Amino acid sequence: MKKHTSGFTLVELMVTIAVIAIMAAIAFPSMRDFVASARIANRAEQIGNLFRFAKSEAVRLGKPVIICGTQIRDDGRSLGVCDDKQLNSGLMAYADNNRNGVFDAGTDSELRTITINAGSKNNLKLGTANYQMALNGAITPIMPAAPEFIFMSSGAFGTKPNTGDLTGLQVQNRFVTFQLYDNVKYSKARNFIGRVVYISPTGIVNTCYDQATRPTKPSTDSSKNTIIAAVCNLPTN
Repeated sequence: MKKHTSGFTLVELMVTIAVIAIMAAIAFPSMRDFVASARIANRAEQIGNLFRFAKSEAVRLGKPVIICGTQIRDDGRSLGVCDDKQLNSGLMAYADNNRNGVFDAGTDSELRTITINAGSKNNLKLGTANYQMALNGAITPIMPAAPEFIFMSSGAFGTKPNTGDLTGLQVQNRFVTFQLYDNVKYSKARNFIGRVVYISPTGIVNTCYDQATRPTKPSTDSSKNTIIAAVCNLPTN
């Protein structure tokens, strides 16, 4: 008696493949958004933790701690040089032992480095902005934004230009925001995966979702003269 074997017909196989393709097409955008959102959340948390760490180290060491942009190589290591054009690559915190406002490899202490985009990768878009608070409480954007950030030994937070001294140092009157987005042109409906890291003049760090549509520069509310922190429901002191 001839033994029969069971299997799929060509039509059944084609139908199965079509169903799998449809399910994958439905699931892929959601999975891509999930991965992008997780990547952004991770980087935002790293930035927030770097600033918290820098503040605690400045107080512990009794020395200024400066955060600057730095180039990250493909292997994840920093070049160990401050470069304001590399904020989108990585951030480095160092103790300014000689208090001259510039990183000296033989004198200053590199404390911690974080990666935003390693090497040639450009998965994330990072934007920064500075705001000044007047005595009457009004908050206005500062253009261009200072590329370096400093915590004094007292814990006071400020910004500084990338000059080889502390000229132009602004302490306890600047808000700083870091805006993180996936470096893809998402539609307006999918722009809510952005994160904002917000540092107040007192050095308090908060992280929140960016509920504004993906801006090329930080959003402002001209009617209230408040920064994007208001969108994120963050404190302003």
